[in-house]
Amino acid sequence: MVMESRGCGNRRFIKQKFLPNPVGDTRYLTLAVRPPRETVFPPWQNATAYAVQTVVTDSGGLYYATAAGTSSAPTWQTTAA
Repeated sequence: MVMESRGCGNRRFIKQKFLPNPVGDTRYLTLAVRPPRETVFPPWQNATAYAVQTVVTDSGGLYYATAAGTSSAPTWQTTAA
């Protein structure tokens, strides 16, 4: 397989297979495979009900709900050094 890109983000892999033809002309079967797209998860939100197995993002990390409940903002505060 050979990677193909036409200047855009829709990259795919292609393969050409020669098909023998009794008439004598040249024929090829061309197959293209596009990789799966990355799953995008919603950002975490305060005061939101989350079900078990819900996945959200926050500060670049993925978080997985292991129990159902409503989210709340952290009670701790950071201080500048």
